[in-house]
Amino acid sequence: MAGGAQSSDPKRRATVFGALTGRPGVAVTPKAGGRPDLKGMLLAAYGLNRRGGLNTATAAKDLGVTQRTVQRWVASAGHQRIAAPKPDTLSALMKKARQAATTQRGRKAALAAVRASKQGKALANHGGHIRIRGHQGPSAAGKTYKRDREIRLELSPSEVEAMWSAYEQGGDKAFSSWITDHADIQYVAGWEFERIDEMHLGR
Repeated sequence: MAGGAQSSDPKRRATVFGALTGRPGVAVTPKAGGRPDLKGMLLAAYGLNRRGGLNTATAAKDLGVTQRTVQRWVASAGHQRIAAPKPDTLSALMKKARQAATTQRGRKAALAAVRASKQGKALANHGGHIRIRGHQGPSAAGKTYKRDREIRLELSPSEVEAMWSAYEQGGDKAFSSWITDHADIQYVAGWEFERIDEMHLGR
């Protein structure tokens, strides 16, 4: 198995977390300085509410501000908004967003929401598929055939659970190892994912 299949980088971490938790657009590796991606961090840390919008109520309670304040952080142009939280609050939000993907506790909480959802139950009961776009391909006899492409891998119910469990326990590195082994068996022997640009899990 090539090292690229097990390596971790900020983009891959966000892509994997977003796809497996149903939260595309997350920011899970925020850095101090620059313009913060408040919506992406809130999505990573607190997920969505029952109506499919940002869970501003839970975020407000956890961060010690009003729900209206959180809503104003992410208000669209032309609406009354607050450019950024206070430094201490922003620091706390950045930490929560990072821990959602980098700690077992955070990943477990995010996947619990997936497992309880309608789509998550369908995947657990009937299986599904995962589409991965990026620089990938097989290696054999000292040669590599990687290029930018998209593949689709089928997942049985037991494989869905194995994938979730690998990610919950070991994060994006463990997921990368699991999906590489799965592609090697189901798709093409020696398949490797050098880069994962987009990923979608569905029925």
